Amino acid sequence: MYVTYEPRQFFQIQHRNHPGGNEFFRCNGPYDRAPKPVPNGLPKPDFMPSKLLRTSDMKIVDGSTVNEGYCALSYSWSWCGNNVMDTTKGKAVRVEEGKHKIIWPTKIVPKRPRGRKRLARTTKFVEFEGIIQQICKDFNVKYIWYDQWCIDQNNKEEKIREIKRMHKIYSNAYCSVAMIPELRAKKIKERNPRFPFRHYADPDAIASSDWFSRVWTLEEAIMSKKILFVGRNVHFWEDVAKGDSDFRALLKRPARLNVAMVLYHAHRRETTKEHDRMFALGNIFPGILDNLHANYHSPIEEAMIHFYGLLAKKDISILCFGEYEHYRFAILEREYWYKTVLPPSLMHWYNDVPIRKHNLPSWTGVSGEHRFCVDIDSLWKTSFKNYDINGRSMEITSSFVSSTSYKEGKGITLQYKDVPPLPTSNEDEWWNLAIKVQLSGHTKSKVLPLFNVLGGLDEIDYDELIESVTEKLQPLSHFFPIDKKRLFWRNSSKAPTNEYSRFVFNLTKDLSNPSSPQCTLLSGVAFEQKSDENLGLYPVIQKEQEGDHYYYRAIGTCEIDNAPYFFSDYSSSLEKTFIIQ
Repeated sequence: MYVTYEPRQFFQIQHRNHPGGNEFFRCNGPYDRAPKPVPNGLPKPDFMPSKLLRTSDMKIVDGSTVNEGYCALSYSWSWCGNNVMDTTKGKAVRVEEGKHKIIWPTKIVPKRPRGRKRLARTTKFVEFEGIIQQICKDFNVKYIWYDQWCIDQNNKEEKIREIKRMHKIYSNAYCSVAMIPELRAKKIKERNPRFPFRHYADPDAIASSDWFSRVWTLEEAIMSKKILFVGRNVHFWEDVAKGDSDFRALLKRPARLNVAMVLYHAHRRETTKEHDRMFALGNIFPGILDNLHANYHSPIEEAMIHFYGLLAKKDISILCFGEYEHYRFAILEREYWYKTVLPPSLMHWYNDVPIRKHNLPSWTGVSGEHRFCVDIDSLWKTSFKNYDINGRSMEITSSFVSSTSYKEGKGITLQYKDVPPLPTSNEDEWWNLAIKVQLSGHTKSKVLPLFNVLGGLDEIDYDELIESVTEKLQPLSHFFPIDKKRLFWRNSSKAPTNEYSRFVFNLTKDLSNPSSPQCTLLSGVAFEQKSDENLGLYPVIQKEQEGDHYYYRAIGTCEIDNAPYFFSDYSSSLEKTFIIQ
């Protein structure tokens, strides 16, 4: 693909009076009107890349000879020309045809003897490096690190050496320029006669761009001190980029991340070479690449399992995953923006999740989507350390919650007669149909709300109630005995707010099916977040059998709201070692 770039840019800033809104300005000539671009004369960083590209004449220079700061380029290789597969070398190569465009705006010049005239827009066709040079000229970047020029792609030793240093290259650059050719400010008609038109660029377009779909750019975004997003005719800094909470968390400075958050972004992203996935992600976590004994010739499955084992040893939040939620929209919206009716070929869209092509163990989250905290200042964390990785197996020794009375195929059948009558109440009172449960280690029963109704209603939709409650009781039956006689109506308007717990399952397997095998909740592996200390997240595993061999499969997580209440007065010295594959 080829880039079109317009030097006459719009720039977007946060509106001073309305922090949630944005304000556009046109840059006419010098960029002193823009939000201060790349500063000049910064001191030389402690670390300098081996090579830098001097933008004045596009020459490669020794990084150690540069006595000022530098910038790093972040982009998708798909936009740097016509990429084709070289069958003789077995790799993608760039064919440069000079089809990238720089479009200068119309000009108004004096017309003799008097008056003015408008000159038409001019277009210049350049190679990709010409686009880089023009951007650097516009934003006053004197030195830039650009991988295709600053790494000898044919020198394997140099390539491996520089790949292991890329986290330093981006973290020491005073700015990273992210090229987003899909980003464009468009003219929109307004109803206001004084201002009939305005320009608008949607920062959310970043999330559907090629830049956002690559694993290497994930590392670059996380490691950068700050990012300047440059589109066709608009640019803005990362604080203007909106997006979902996960995107804002990705741009949080200083970076806040764990393995779950990184894999949430990485598993839906692509690489030209699958080995690049390990090298790009390994740079994010110190020490991973030092212990990864793999190269581009290593068998990919063996290398990937080893790599994920190193990630799991670094941080067991690798188990924080569940069913697909955001991936569906992220994958489909690039081709079918906001369409709800999909062609038959895309009904199984999850097969297009890039990580699914690999035969990885279940504890890697390969069959689901990793979880991140909605609060961008929080991460799922645990102090649990009693586990180890042995090839495809994760061995965890932990306390657990699993119903001894559960039998495969038993199921939960709720009937009208099982639902107690709703007490008479005022119209402004809310009631929960709840159930009392008790673990073997509990001294008291615990209350789990299942269904809400507003008191004073003339009629309750019992069909809806029974269907909803049955769907919730079936998964719960895996973990503790369910006695339908213990259903009762709880006045939530008057009951203490801290005397109940709610279980919310986020699983890659459907436990509402009565024939689903027995499941276990690892109560000893408790994840917490800073923003809500009462919320606990626990891994859920399911028993599998191959012949006479038993093992477990990680199938997601369970949120327990008000977890301290549920596990209060609970004592369980029982622990077991689970082999998860």
